[in-house]
Amino acid sequence: MDYCVSKGLLAAKASASASASATKVGVNKCTYGPAYWCASVANANECSALAHCQSMGMLQDTTPAADNGVECSLCTWVMKELEGELSKNSTEAEIEKAVEEVCKILPSSIRPECDNLIQEYGPQIIALLLKDEPPATICSQLGLCSAAEISAAAEAAAATAPANMKLVKA
Repeated sequence: MDYCVSKGLLAAKASASASASATKVGVNKCTYGPAYWCASVANANECSALAHCQSMGMLQDTTPAADNGVECSLCTWVMKELEGELSKNSTEAEIEKAVEEVCKILPSSIRPECDNLIQEYGPQIIALLLKDEPPATICSQLGLCSAAEISAAAEAAAATAPANMKLVKA
């Protein structure tokens, strides 16, 4: 219940009767609870519950929209860039600063897309980076990359890796 109150999905007890008369029950789908929030990445983002659904292992549909190739590529690049900048012992403040700054190194033509990515998924990215999740996992959990896109990216990386470097599939 505290989670719901903190997200503004449930009125605090003191104002419950006043808000109940002003808003009809069921008008806001985010008040439906975890069954709605965790049914898809889109719902979880809409209700600001992605981290909750992931932490509870309840996220049901992690399949991204059909035309996410550009978003997947951008997400993967951003996460790899962040991974290169951060150490295993980075503090939350260091991670937040890196996430805020990462888009500034991109050309101005694609910077707005990166800014939108960070604006929409920033808190979830920070939470996943704090757990030391790899770039592919982060982009997959955000719903921006499918398993097929991640496999294709791994194969492309293996094809361009130096001859003395052996990549192992997980």
